[in-house]
Amino acid sequence: MMLSRNLFSCFLLMLLFSCSSLQNPPSSLAGTQWRLNSIDSMDGRQFHPQESAHYTLQFLADRRLLVQADCNHGIGTWMQEGATVRIGPVGMGRVYCGSESLDVRFLRDLEYVRSLLIRREKLFLATLADGAILEFDAIAADEDASMSFTYRCEQSGVVKVSFNNTSKPPTATLRIGPQRLPLGQVRAASGARYQNAGFEFWEKSGSALFTSPRGVENCLLY
Repeated sequence: MMLSRNLFSCFLLMLLFSCSSLQNPPSSLAGTQWRLNSIDSMDGRQFHPQESAHYTLQFLADRRLLVQADCNHGIGTWMQEGATVRIGPVGMGRVYCGSESLDVRFLRDLEYVRSLLIRREKLFLATLADGAILEFDAIAADEDASMSFTYRCEQSGVVKVSFNNTSKPPTATLRIGPQRLPLGQVRAASGARYQNAGFEFWEKSGSALFTSPRGVENCLLY
């Protein structure tokens, strides 16, 4: 069984790196969501998350990437050209998720992802240096895969932010104690910027500027 799995992994890895020669290039990742099924290492080891729902990727059309890695959440960037994909630095809160968690392995592999293949509601991401294949199952568009992020801001303290990327325009809801602030996305040169009635939240890969009637403050994921 191990031998057949290894042969499959080797074949899949070669296929991933030769996808540019296929007549039908892989679909765009924009607007898709995926749940981790397994990580296959080329040394023959295979890793399955205890709860696959805790390891997800959401590729937004504005080239942001929402990442859940077990008990941690983060925001990064992504770029795709045909069968080539790069995942930029992911700003991530760093909470210890336990000795059985795959969060460290998962996040490390994402940094080395170079190629992709999409087949029958599955996404395969192949790394360059580690020689691993990450297999994901598609998350249906009507399935709730929303993510909430916690920031610590200089003056406001703990701010919880939920992003809704299916609305038009996309929105972000900020929760500061009992206060709930819905903000709508506006054009920004970089990152994602949300505004509403004197409030603004401008997120850039794990950090943000929060503007309120009392001024501007820096916020960081935690």
